[in-house]
Amino acid sequence: MNKITRILFEVRKHYKFKWVKRSFEDVIVQTILSQHTSDKNSLKAFENLKKRFKNYNELLSEKDSELEKTIRNAGLSKIKTKRIKKALKELKKIDLKKLSKENSLKIQKELTKIHGVGPKTAAIAVMFGLGKQAIPVDTHVFRVSKRLGIAKGKTPAKVQEELEKKIPEKFKALLHISLIDIGRTVCKPRNPRCSKCILRKNCEYYKNVFNSLNF
Repeated sequence: MNKITRILFEVRKHYKFKWVKRSFEDVIVQTILSQHTSDKNSLKAFENLKKRFKNYNELLSEKDSELEKTIRNAGLSKIKTKRIKKALKELKKIDLKKLSKENSLKIQKELTKIHGVGPKTAAIAVMFGLGKQAIPVDTHVFRVSKRLGIAKGKTPAKVQEELEKKIPEKFKALLHISLIDIGRTVCKPRNPRCSKCILRKNCEYYKNVFNSLNF
């Protein structure tokens, strides 16, 4: 049994992934808002946006300054306003019904052609907007997968590319949510709580720390 198989075995005992259908546009917009800010701030900005505008057509017809004011909680409001508007305009040109019939990686590749949509945003949109398997790599997934030793890439995009190839298709979304939770609760940037981690027996970082203590 290789390392990834052992990790998935443990993950499946503790986590379950349940897809909740969401608007594809909502997923794209919320993910853009989440860039370079906390979940709390991006969620507040998204809630403000949904309250302020009846639909995305109304949002597109408003002045940039109005959207900037509405999403200021998320930070970088000028940049995110331009990205959101450009992404929504470009999405209108895409036949999502037709595109959704393609495999996950092909859809992600097409979505990254949209201004402001990088690999992580594309993977999140595919996973939560279309209900397909993907493994978006945020700061938590990046850190945990590197510590586990299942990825070597120096950037989240490179790690995502690695994991897309290594992880069995049907377990990608499950691994994504589990690594995020582990990263938030135990495998923190500083002072990780290794003794509480369900994956410590399969973790390179833990082995190195354990060996350095000369037990």
